[in-house]
Amino acid sequence: EQLQRPSGGQRRRPSSTEPRSRAAGTEDAQQAEEPPADASGGGGTGEAMASTMGSAAASSLDSEDRREGSELPCESACEASGEPGDRQHPSTGSRESRSSHLYFMVQSALEKVHARLAQSRPSPEELQERHEARQRRAQQVRAFQDDQRILQSRQAENRISAARERRQEREQRRQRELLEKMTRARRQYQEQLRIICQRARKENRKIAEVAYVARESLNSEREILKQKQENAHSSRKVMRETMRQKLIESANRVAKVSENRKRLLEVRQEKLQQELEEK
Repeated sequence: EQLQRPSGGQRRRPSSTEPRSRAAGTEDAQQAEEPPADASGGGGTGEAMASTMGSAAASSLDSEDRREGSELPCESACEASGEPGDRQHPSTGSRESRSSHLYFMVQSALEKVHARLAQSRPSPEELQERHEARQRRAQQVRAFQDDQRILQSRQAENRISAARERRQEREQRRQRELLEKMTRARRQYQEQLRIICQRARKENRKIAEVAYVARESLNSEREILKQKQENAHSSRKVMRETMRQKLIESANRVAKVSENRKRLLEVRQEKLQQELEEK
C-alpha cells in the first residue's frame, strides 16, 4: 500500500523516514503471515526463512528509496521552473512496478513457505493418531512374534513327543520281537526234547539218545557245580578281605596306642629331667 501513488494525480515526494516505514510495514506483514511454531520444530525454520526474505525485501526497498532520494533535485528543479504538478518522472512507473513486482515475489515466496510448512506440520490429533497407529502396529507385530514363538515351541514339543513316542514304540517292538524269539526258541527246544523222548521210547531208548540226554544232564550238573564253586570262591574272597581289613584296623589301633604310650613316656621323662635340673 505504501508503494502505490497517492490519489489526485500529484506525485508524492519521499521523505527521510519513508524507507524505515516501508521496511517496518514489510516486517509487520511478514510477522502477520508467519504461522505459529508447533511441537515438531517447523515454525523455527519458517521464521528463519521469512526473516531472511523480509530482510532481502527491506534492503531492496532501501536501495529504491536511495535512488528516489538521488532524483529529488531533478524534481525540485522542475517545480521551480513552473512545470505543472501532475507531470511525472519517467522512472517513477518503473520504480513502482519493480517495487510491486518485488512485493508480489516476496508474498508468493512466503505463501509457498507457509504452504510447505502447513503440509509438513501435522496437527496434534494427527500426531496422536500416528502414535496410536505405530503402537497398534508394534503391538500387532509383538503379538504375531509371540504367536510365532508359541507355535514354534509347540511344534518343537510335538516333534519331541513324537520322537519319544516313536522311540518307545521301537523299544516295545524290539522287546516284543525278542520275547517272541525267546518263546519260539524255548518252544522249539521243548518240542525237540519231546520228539527225542518219544523216539527214544519208541526205539527202546537208543544209545545215542540216552547218551545225549545224559550229556545234557551232565552239562547242566557241571554248570550248576561250577556256579556253586564260583559263589563259594567269591564268598571266601569277601571274607578274606573283611578279615584283612579288620587285622589292618587292629594293627593301626595297636600302633596308635603304642605311639601314645611312647609319647607319654617321653613327656614324663622330660618333666623328670626338668625337675632334676631345677633342683
